[in-house]
Amino acid sequence: MTFPPPSIHVEATPDVIQSWYEEQWDVDDYRRFVEGWYDDVGDDDDRQYQQQQKQQQQLTRPIVFGTIDDHDYGQNNGDITYQYKRESNLAFIDFMYSGVDDAGESNSCAQDVDESNQYNGVCESSQDESNSPKKVVYEDNNNPNQLHEFQTKRRSKSNDPMYQRALEGKGVYGVSLFDFSRTKRSRQSSEELKNDSILWGGGYWVPDEDAMIDPDIISRTNIEEPFDETDINYSTTHSVAIFALDVRSNKTPWSKGKQTSTQNTHNEGSTSTPSNNNTSSSSIIHTPALDFLGQHQWEWFQKALSNSYATVNIIVSGLQFHPERFPNDGNVIEEWSKFPRARQMIYDMILNSGANSPMLVSGDVHMAQFMRKDCVRSSDIIYADADDAGDTATSFKANAQQRPYRPRPLVEITTSGMTHSWGTSFSSQPRNHRLPLKLYTYFVSPIFMTIC
Repeated sequence: MTFPPPSIHVEATPDVIQSWYEEQWDVDDYRRFVEGWYDDVGDDDDRQYQQQQKQQQQLTRPIVFGTIDDHDYGQNNGDITYQYKRESNLAFIDFMYSGVDDAGESNSCAQDVDESNQYNGVCESSQDESNSPKKVVYEDNNNPNQLHEFQTKRRSKSNDPMYQRALEGKGVYGVSLFDFSRTKRSRQSSEELKNDSILWGGGYWVPDEDAMIDPDIISRTNIEEPFDETDINYSTTHSVAIFALDVRSNKTPWSKGKQTSTQNTHNEGSTSTPSNNNTSSSSIIHTPALDFLGQHQWEWFQKALSNSYATVNIIVSGLQFHPERFPNDGNVIEEWSKFPRARQMIYDMILNSGANSPMLVSGDVHMAQFMRKDCVRSSDIIYADADDAGDTATSFKANAQQRPYRPRPLVEITTSGMTHSWGTSFSSQPRNHRLPLKLYTYFVSPIFMTIC
């Protein structure tokens, strides 16, 4: 008997992935939550406002937003080699929009990507437009992403740039903005109700066209970057931007066998460090040879961060950023530190972007953690010579006295503990949760977690 138990995971087919999401949608409590509720009018003294509220029957619905990790993806320790990655990405976004788009809307956009994953630039709903809110339509012209004038700010899958990226095979990553300065009445303004009778995210959600954080949304307009703070349509003191990153669809596979212990230190190519100002969107990014995000996602993330004036910026990843656990083998324990250049690159990108109050949220490890690293901007480091740049820690210590610097804490919250308890078996194999193996795995798991 070995520990950890040998993997018996089988890659999921699109039909299996779809069955997972259908099973979750069939849970009554979850479905009722997603379908929303009508706000209580309350004790407002303004009778006219109360009457208007009742007549409008304002429906409040939550925003379901996030990204995938390996078991959502369909492949244990999943990476770019997964043959159904595009189908998995689309199924995930379909699930996020379960109950959102009007019944009868077909996934016609999925048919607009041919077998070679080449996007043809046309994506539109098959619904009768006379009976449904209008969708974004992309045309093959000089600007294939140009919005039509009748495009509304209604929350819809076909309007979501995250969906468009999944169609193009780039992965499932995006950003959502919430403005908590909005009062109840401002969230229910007549202009918003004209576009949509639903209070998305309690009315705090800011439509992508107002947030202007997602670079693919900005490319549909004539607005030039970088923005001036006076152009921002949301509070810069009461807002939260959530960036969801996809660490699976473009991830380099973990090495197998004897190469595993040396892959992280000898086989990585050089990377360029992003510039330390909000014009970083114009800098060239060279992705590391051992990578999690892929070229397009790195470029997207750098531009999106520089576009955000939110009070707090939360970066979500399926894998943990800060830990450096034993053994140094991604096949056993997955985390950003197994690809050190990629991790350093995302640290630099976050801190050099100037984004306010960055915070990391992660999962994967089946337990909750709260971690902090005190970081220094790479732009504050003075290297003795070009060769020293490869050893950041040594170079910084040697030159710390030459230039003042201010450490900046980077906090990470791992939320796996919301569904798992520390010390219980972290095995996903049903046989390890049944006697007699249950006694073994539940005894060894807390010991193994403590050592790691």
